[in-house]
Formats: sequence, C-alpha cells, structure tokens
Amino acid sequence: MQPVSYPPRRAVTAWLFFDWAAQPFFTLITTFVFAPFFAAALASDPAQGQALWGYATGFAGLCIALLSPLLG
Repeated sequence: MQPVSYPPRRAVTAWLFFDWAAQPFFTLITTFVFAPFFAAALASDPAQGQALWGYATGFAGLCIALLSPLLG
C-alpha cells in the first residue's frame, strides 16, 4: 500500500472559503430573487403565482426523491 497523500493546506483553505461564500449566495438568489420573479411572471394574481411556485418546488422534490436512487 502507498501512503495517503493529502492535498495542500492552502488548496483546502481556498475551497473552504469558496464553498462558504458560494452556498449562501445561491440560497439567497433562489429564495429571495428567483421565487418572487417566478411568481410574478407566471401569474397575474400573486397568490396564484405563489401556489404555482409551491407546486413547482414540490414537483422538483418528488422528482429528486424518485430519481436519486436510480441516478446515484
């Protein structure tokens, strides 16, 4: 067996800061920017747009739950 080679500490730190900064950005954009745009662009009534957003999110979650075991 060969000894385990670890990545450079600098590379791990760079990845850590990148991931720390990237995850909140995508979460905030999806939640606070795209959701209201989707609701306003798809329906004339805000309540109907929010309902459509909820249905789309639920459908996406169902697809993920069903396809994850197959796709790994």
